[in-house]
Amino acid sequence: MQDSFGDGWNGATMLVRQNGIIVATLGPSFINGFGPIDIAVSLCNNLPFDLFWENGGGFSTEVRVSIINPSPFNQVLYALTTSSPGLVGSVLYSGTVDCDNPACLPPSGVTVSTIGDTSATVSWTVIPGVTQYEVIVLPAGSPAPTASSTGEIVTGNSLELTGLTATTLYDVYVRSICSTPTPSNWTQPASFNTTICEVANQCLYSFILTDSFGDGWNGNTMNVTQNGIVVGVIGPTFTNGFGPVTVTVPLCDNLPFELFWNTGGAFAFEVGVEIIDPFGEQLFIKLPGEGTQGTSLYSGFVSCTPHLAQSRIH
Repeated sequence: MQDSFGDGWNGATMLVRQNGIIVATLGPSFINGFGPIDIAVSLCNNLPFDLFWENGGGFSTEVRVSIINPSPFNQVLYALTTSSPGLVGSVLYSGTVDCDNPACLPPSGVTVSTIGDTSATVSWTVIPGVTQYEVIVLPAGSPAPTASSTGEIVTGNSLELTGLTATTLYDVYVRSICSTPTPSNWTQPASFNTTICEVANQCLYSFILTDSFGDGWNGNTMNVTQNGIVVGVIGPTFTNGFGPVTVTVPLCDNLPFELFWNTGGAFAFEVGVEIIDPFGEQLFIKLPGEGTQGTSLYSGFVSCTPHLAQSRIH
């Protein structure tokens, strides 16, 4: 158990359950400091168990937790590493106890790049000893794949996704195919938007995120749109620190774009953002304390050619 602010879990609790029976309650003893606080819980072999987030406490945004299977394996089965207050009241992890074999873990570091109008490339970090992976891409909002779902088998750590629909939000999932009979769980979805133009007609704009308090954007988000279509969302990954955190968004040449500050999130007065064009020119800056949620912060035209940028600042 860890706490991102350094004052313990502030009353947050989680339940470890087997066959629906509570076998341990995590949190009451973690009242000070950053941690980590290690709690060993004895579980029965070959029976299902889960971790349920019962109570968010005073500051659920600070709560962090991980599950590690027993020695000699010491594998991280699950890790909550970012501010996730929306997960209070839900099952964070479920699986079956195996005291005898290493776990088949899903890959980490799933990213989507080279995003065009009908194609994209998904890649991930290889797990030592695993040579095959399975990939599923679904329109956003579709039910997540289950253990029985089937996708495309890949040897290696990347796959080009083709046949996609332009200006569409997708979720992509990856799992490991291990030597054990059962594959790993699917990863959490990596979401991406296909664009309104081919990759050859894009260039990268940089959005530089800062926070004046030093704890990330606390759920604040901004949409980057072109022709009214959301082509990027900035903010969800900025969960800790002052920044700067740079998010690059591919934009289509000679088309308008807009930066819109969505409603939601906490401590909006801490949020800062800057837009830099592909040639290092600052187009816009919003300092902490400026601007208003639910409004357009900036609009202009994309130029992938030097010295031809045209823009308008609100």
